[in-house]
Amino acid sequence: MIGSIYTEITRDAWTTVPGRSIRPVYNADGNPVKLTYIQDGEVVFVKHFEYDTDGNVTLILCDTNDD
Repeated sequence: MIGSIYTEITRDAWTTVPGRSIRPVYNADGNPVKLTYIQDGEVVFVKHFEYDTDGNVTLILCDTNDD
């Protein structure tokens, strides 16, 4: 659950600056699997999330790949 808390804080901080946005993608359970961080229309970085069968975050990967 700590991962979720820090994810919320990161999203709040990023989107308080004009010109920045986040494009989320969710799985069937409503959990984020990809958050694309955008500044002035350009992808800055992307966070990918993986979950175990209990719905717990097992990996958060940050890269620049928006695929």
